[in-house]
Amino acid sequence: LWPEYFTKRMVTDAQRHPLIFNTLYQQNPAVSEHSWVPLDRIHLKKRSEVPEMLVKYIGIDIALHVGKGDFTVFAVIGVDELKRFWILDVFRAQIDSGESPKKFLAMCEEHQPKYCWIDNDNTSIQWGNTVEMMARQQGVHVPLLISKMKNRDKEVRNATLRWMFLNDRVAIVDEGWAIPLLREIAEFPDGRNDDMIDAIGVVAKELRK
Repeated sequence: LWPEYFTKRMVTDAQRHPLIFNTLYQQNPAVSEHSWVPLDRIHLKKRSEVPEMLVKYIGIDIALHVGKGDFTVFAVIGVDELKRFWILDVFRAQIDSGESPKKFLAMCEEHQPKYCWIDNDNTSIQWGNTVEMMARQQGVHVPLLISKMKNRDKEVRNATLRWMFLNDRVAIVDEGWAIPLLREIAEFPDGRNDDMIDAIGVVAKELRK
């Protein structure tokens, strides 16, 4: 965008609405925009609106390669007494496997999750072994569990999360990390990135059981 006119704040505000941003500002309208979850089913909430009594979980998606376009994501989900999802915090970065366990352990100490889930591919399992070793050394409790993918495609794996969105059972705290999340939701399943959806979706899938 024209930097002499569009301030950083203006760009950030425009990016909060992926359909408008891609169409009006990027001249790149996607036919499938918001086909997975309609725009009117996405609910942004202020931090002050988050209920006090929540059971927290963390969903994990580990990037196979650093700098290849994928992101490592840790998504903190709170579940209220009505079993609604509150997406409270998301760490998203292109970070190597040596640094990401430290960030994950810090998030576990901060949020005290009941469970954390990660898919059962080889990279994630090896990463999980590293995390458990570091957790023992540091005395941090990490309730890390493996979620079986069973060779299902990403739409099937995230079907429960989509059902929750369509039934108005998901709230997203409106902070900086929400911008790339809104973009992923708008473009899924054909978008370039879906790491945040996968991290949140694994929690939805496991809690459905």
